[in-house]
Amino acid sequence: MKCPLCSASSGQQVRDEISTSALSARYKAKYQTDIRHLIQTPTVQLIHCAACDLLYYQPLASGDEGFYNSLQVQPWYYVDEKPEFHRAASLIPEGAKVLETGSGKGNFARFLKKVDYTGLDFSTKAKELAAKNGVSIVNESVQTHSDKMPETYDVACSFQVLEHVEDIRGFLEAQVKCLKPGGILIIGVPSEDSYVARSFDLILNMPPHHLSRWTDTCLMNCGSLLNLKPIGLWHDTLQPHHYFDYCYSLSIHALKKWLGIPYKSLDTGILHTLLKAPAYVLGKILAKGLMPGNLPYGHTVVAAFQKPMA
Repeated sequence: MKCPLCSASSGQQVRDEISTSALSARYKAKYQTDIRHLIQTPTVQLIHCAACDLLYYQPLASGDEGFYNSLQVQPWYYVDEKPEFHRAASLIPEGAKVLETGSGKGNFARFLKKVDYTGLDFSTKAKELAAKNGVSIVNESVQTHSDKMPETYDVACSFQVLEHVEDIRGFLEAQVKCLKPGGILIIGVPSEDSYVARSFDLILNMPPHHLSRWTDTCLMNCGSLLNLKPIGLWHDTLQPHHYFDYCYSLSIHALKKWLGIPYKSLDTGILHTLLKAPAYVLGKILAKGLMPGNLPYGHTVVAAFQKPMA
């Protein structure tokens, strides 16, 4: 077993093991999608790399077009505005040449002032929608684009994309290749230092949706591996639409700890099922007590790095 980020083969430890049949049943029940053809192994393992701190799943089995089409019908799946857009936009000067990988219909472009923006996305529908708003989208991978357009952009960015990628190192290296010397790489991912890391039954943080999980330490190590200078790392605060999710997870943890039940990221046991109702009530109550002064880290962390001048 070799880490898909740093290529280390030693220090790869199993952190969690998930039944593929249980995972498949949960996707079917919640999102009416069949993943059995995407994951061929009886279990999915979450692996921790001691060398770079990456958490990644084995097998690295990503979703196909049918899988993502089944999720895109959910009204919350693609949102027009994200906290990380504001943070990233503050790092991008007017006149910059910007590349966004996994751009969708180019929502991020609306937050930028007087820049030369190009988005990369595999969806032809996203390209059509973007064109109506005057946004340029190219239907190709960043690896292909980097061969055509090396050292072209002042900024390369991706938001909620890296955790879906099988070729993690190749994806990042291609973004860096696209940058001019002195250019900026911006990455937004779900934070493994937030409540998301220990949520229960959060199947969208598992294959075939998410294939990797990112701590602050791993992001900083990522910059070192790519020979980039760190600019900064920013966590968003817990957003109002995640208040209940956080408090529900906290309530289940408290009840399980009280009863001596070990943590499982995907728990199909009867005791876990019985605890959902009281945790739901507690979560609703606790969520009302959250306010700006006592909020934990939110869902997303943004990291920015600079490419050397020479």
